Amino acid sequence: MVATTSLQQIARAFPLDWSMRRRYRLCDTTARELGSYYIRWAGDRGALGEWWDGAPLDGDGVLLSRPQRVYHATRIAQYALEQHARFCETSDPEAARAFVAQARWLRDNQVSRNGIPGCYPFAFGWPAYGAKPGFLSAMTQGEAISVLLRAYQLFDDSRYLQAAKLAATPFRRDVVDGGVAWRAREDVFLEEAACAPPSHILNGWIYALWGLSDLARCWDGAWVADVYGRSLQTLGRRLPLYDCGHWSYYNLLASRTGFRKFATLKYHAFHVAQLRVLASMSGEPAYEATAARWESYANSFANRARVWGNAAASLPAYLLTHADTVPGGARSIV
Repeated sequence: MVATTSLQQIARAFPLDWSMRRRYRLCDTTARELGSYYIRWAGDRGALGEWWDGAPLDGDGVLLSRPQRVYHATRIAQYALEQHARFCETSDPEAARAFVAQARWLRDNQVSRNGIPGCYPFAFGWPAYGAKPGFLSAMTQGEAISVLLRAYQLFDDSRYLQAAKLAATPFRRDVVDGGVAWRAREDVFLEEAACAPPSHILNGWIYALWGLSDLARCWDGAWVADVYGRSLQTLGRRLPLYDCGHWSYYNLLASRTGFRKFATLKYHAFHVAQLRVLASMSGEPAYEATAARWESYANSFANRARVWGNAAASLPAYLLTHADTVPGGARSIV
């Protein structure tokens, strides 16, 4: 959900280096302390980095995002979680200060939207998914929860716990009612782009699940465990739809002709790491089995050629027709 240039997007779509792996930490659900976050990001300015290094900060040390120098809640939360992990590993006071600055911003900048408290609405839209300015994201809400709970445990300040509980409120409401959950029959999807029609982006869904899992460990709100459990069951049923047999898909959208874009290598690597964490968090070995299979996909030269072929096939839509976007007619396959 980060703005990228066309050159960056093309570089991500046609990787030359296939060695990318994501650092991750398995979840110990028996521990009282949440500990460092489960995934690690790269802050560099390369095609696969997050461009935090050298990014502008406001007067309080909060990350600003180019080019408009705006507050981007997702990036702030991820930056906070990375700094917290650095502090846990090294006790670096600079990492601690950076974490505190981001956590305070997330605590103090929640707003009510459509009668729902604890929201981080975006000042900009996400045109590919038909998301207009002011949209919410389950991924952002979930990552903010994970930041706020770690600040709560670090400082024993109940204001952070209260903010984490408020940040979970949008999960109680359907997307059509202003929330971030998409419910259809027995399914409960958690939407990174919370708008209709749904796109069911995989990595954002898993980050949202992690936030709910963290909150269920720190607070006994029964509804949190219920939403987490029902959505986890949905993911278990629907995960095969993200597997094309030689790579993973980023979402469940298909164009009118049935074409589906593969995940870029960056997000394929995220998927592998996220599923391994989710296996430890849920106790469900099927997630580890899928992660191992998806990791093996990236080691195949034939699969790498398929990734390039899929990226090449998507170029006309990217440059001209936009047929792989929601405004261009793409819809979920479920």
